[in-house]
Amino acid sequence: MAKRRRRIKIRDVEIRGKEVWDSDLEVIEDLKIFVDYRVVGICKRIQEVVEDNEFSILCKGEWRKDGFFVHADFVIPEQTVSLSSVDYDEDLGKYRKEGYNVVIHSHPFGYSSFSSADEEHINTHFPCSILFLQNTFITASICLPVDDGKKVKFKIDKNKIETYIGAMEVEETEVKKRIKMERYSMWDRITRWSKERRTLKELNYYY
Repeated sequence: MAKRRRRIKIRDVEIRGKEVWDSDLEVIEDLKIFVDYRVVGICKRIQEVVEDNEFSILCKGEWRKDGFFVHADFVIPEQTVSLSSVDYDEDLGKYRKEGYNVVIHSHPFGYSSFSSADEEHINTHFPCSILFLQNTFITASICLPVDDGKKVKFKIDKNKIETYIGAMEVEETEVKKRIKMERYSMWDRITRWSKERRTLKELNYYY
């Protein structure tokens, strides 16, 4: 006796013309790290102070639609350094609780990749780890949790690490306290701008 085939009817489901799989999720397909340009200056200065030794700092970072952004908010944990090592003299857990989720350390002698000790003791414990070498960021890693006790680590090449100009924190109340602004109507603004433009034209500012 021939077996009867079961037919499975798939029904297209739409909600007011919008596909049911549409969502507001942002998917980052090209993984990049953007570092506030001031962090470069900070690292350069610290390297000058510690001379030929390694060093490490912690920064705060966050995910945005374009990638992972590292801010200039940083701390220098207590550490003992040498030509080839950084040993932290305090628990970094307290800084993690304060939001410092990026670790940066240097290789002053030109070793352009993370050592096995870096991978085991530093990179796996921070979401973002960046290596500073010869006044630039040479490589990095992103570590993402995927399950209980499991993480996936992504290597980020130099060409995927960019700098950006971060906004300076300015207190609005302090600005208004120190700077008094004259109030103009729209017509006053146009009249004033026209007078200034005529004055500049007389001075041959406009050609």
